[in-house]
Amino acid sequence: MRHPLRILSIEDDPRDAELIQNLLETEDIVCEVTRVDTQTALQASLEQGGIDLILADYSLPSFDRLSALKLSMKACPDVPFIFVSGTLGEEVAIEALKIGATDYVLKTRLSRLVPSVIRALREAEERAERKQADEKLRRSEAYSAEAQRASHTGSFGWKVSSGEIFWSDETLRIFQCDSRTKPTVEFVLSRVHPEDRDLVQQQIDRAARDGQGFDFEYRLQLPDGSIKHLRVTAHSSQDSSSNLEFIGAVTDITERKIAEKKIRRLVDANILGIFIWNLEGAIVGANEAFLRMVQYGREDLLSGRVRWTDLTPAEWRERDERAVTELKGTGTVQPYEKEYFRKDGTRVPVLVGSALFQEGGNEGVAFVLDLSEQKRAEEALRTSEAYLAEAQRLTHTASWVWRVAGGAALHLSEEWYRIYGFDPTEGMPGWEKRLQRVHPEDRAKWQEVIERAIGKKSDYEMEYRILPPDGTVKYVHVVGHPVLDPSCEVLEFVGSSTDITERKQAGEALRRSEAYLAEAQRVTHTGSWASDGTTHEALYWSEEMFRIFGFDPQQGLPMRDQWLQRIHPEDRDRVKRQGEATG
Repeated sequence: MRHPLRILSIEDDPRDAELIQNLLETEDIVCEVTRVDTQTALQASLEQGGIDLILADYSLPSFDRLSALKLSMKACPDVPFIFVSGTLGEEVAIEALKIGATDYVLKTRLSRLVPSVIRALREAEERAERKQADEKLRRSEAYSAEAQRASHTGSFGWKVSSGEIFWSDETLRIFQCDSRTKPTVEFVLSRVHPEDRDLVQQQIDRAARDGQGFDFEYRLQLPDGSIKHLRVTAHSSQDSSSNLEFIGAVTDITERKIAEKKIRRLVDANILGIFIWNLEGAIVGANEAFLRMVQYGREDLLSGRVRWTDLTPAEWRERDERAVTELKGTGTVQPYEKEYFRKDGTRVPVLVGSALFQEGGNEGVAFVLDLSEQKRAEEALRTSEAYLAEAQRLTHTASWVWRVAGGAALHLSEEWYRIYGFDPTEGMPGWEKRLQRVHPEDRAKWQEVIERAIGKKSDYEMEYRILPPDGTVKYVHVVGHPVLDPSCEVLEFVGSSTDITERKQAGEALRRSEAYLAEAQRVTHTGSWASDGTTHEALYWSEEMFRIFGFDPQQGLPMRDQWLQRIHPEDRDRVKRQGEATG
């Protein structure tokens, strides 16, 4: 049951609003009327929504009525708006209709109100239906375009008598054309691979002559030199003038062809395992590669003693059942990983895919690729990465790669995240976030070093401070190496960051210790020194030693004869003899 007609009445006289409601209900139009007489109340009602019809008195004294119309058109443009007024001049009525009013009715001729309301509601409903149909069509076209893009399948139409050809966006993309291209038979032939041009011409001539549909494959040779493999299918029909036309689809099957070529190479090299099976579980044929994978003899499998279901470990059987269901529905199975039992009970990891010989048939062929080497390589890689991560953790050295254009990180090791205080689960931080980790006093130097390395296409090395989120200050030593593209422009930098905070802190502690020792020697007037036990030449003098003897430390360590000359003549021989004796 339809809800009561919800009417918003812009009216300053409650009696007029009540009169209009009674008039409508007399004509079996059940309605709920909400009356407003100020701009504030109007705006509140418009914002609340749920309005089916707006009736407005043009002669309201409190605010401009055309403004009320404009507010309504902005808030709910699809809701009919009818002026019901005692005074509405022709010029004003025309202006109101231009702005968007549906109709106007004079209060002196209220008999026109009901027909005007019914007509306005009918037109509004028709507009809504058209809008829904247009939106549905747009969605359908968008879905169709997306489906074509995802499946690499475009559509086309060909009117034989006029030569007109119509292409969808995906067909234009397949042929590497823009939307301004006007396709013709001659244009299509110009992009066909020279070796396939006669075949395509024959198919076109036959279709135009016999009016029969077609289904064939050929190659494109595109302006950039690339090759595409296409499958074209079409059926014939007649347009409204009984002229022959073809409607069809063109599918880019390049990836499938490449995959088929790889499969053929694997089969020819006896690497890809193949076995023929039926839905009862029997294996009726197998090549040498498959027999080698599972280590069974041909007789073991073809005798029926071993079924293909027996080769599958229990935990993989549910996946096989889903594959069989998929196979029955589509005729093929997308490749998936699983394991097979070997004859000795060990397992072999494989990638398997299947296809039925005929749709609805009982027999299929399975293609099996042994993944043992790949799995071993993956395990070795995981082990190597674990060792590397542990080595980086122990040495506090991280590895990284970042792209020069935009500064995006391409690789950041676990240790890098730990050093810089980022969460790896949040993804690789951008350039600005990485820059924010650099100490404000070191950022200018950091950017200058990197910009110079980019400009000179050279390595860079620097030390700077970073500020992790925990509030500490860390020192890092960074080395970067440029990677150049074929045109010798810097594409990216690869390098390492080492946390040298502990080393810096140890160095600072040593400097403080030396400063304390120097100060103690200065206060106590005590110098320290070291000399060679054989030559008795000085190896080290403290600052206080230089001060005591009056030598300039900037000139280096004094020779033995030099500092002996500073000893009083009466003590010189004794000091010399003691030095030689202790040496």
